[in-house]
Amino acid sequence: MELATLTPSPKAPVAKRHTLGIATAAIATAAIASALVTGIAGTKPLLVRGTLSFSGGIVARGSPEARGIPHWEPGVELTFISAQNPGSNPTAVTDAVGRFSLRLRPGRYRVVIAGPGAKAFRNGSPIQPQPNVIVVAAGRANQFPLAIEGR
Repeated sequence: MELATLTPSPKAPVAKRHTLGIATAAIATAAIASALVTGIAGTKPLLVRGTLSFSGGIVARGSPEARGIPHWEPGVELTFISAQNPGSNPTAVTDAVGRFSLRLRPGRYRVVIAGPGAKAFRNGSPIQPQPNVIVVAAGRANQFPLAIEGR
């Protein structure tokens, strides 16, 4: 009986390189896909806090508002409109002392009072808070004092 001598095939190293090439390409593709998704979706939503106060208008003599102390606006629904994501308009309702909080992705938002809870009107429309544009950014406290000026 004759024994066959095994010799390495010249194609074996090519197959190994081909397998490594596929693995490297898969890792690169996953990294690119992850970067694209992060770029499109943005980073995770950030905590945004603020207050809504009212000043001006008709006030009672001797009241805190008459002395320049802001009147906090409870129960007002604020809508946050993003140019980057126009289909999603998150809302927050102010608590008993005018505070609100919600999570928003980084970006620029227009803050609007559409009606629910609005207490100050001009020409039949709710008076809008100032500033009415906020910029939410990572790496900083996103706290926004908003005011309605009734003057």
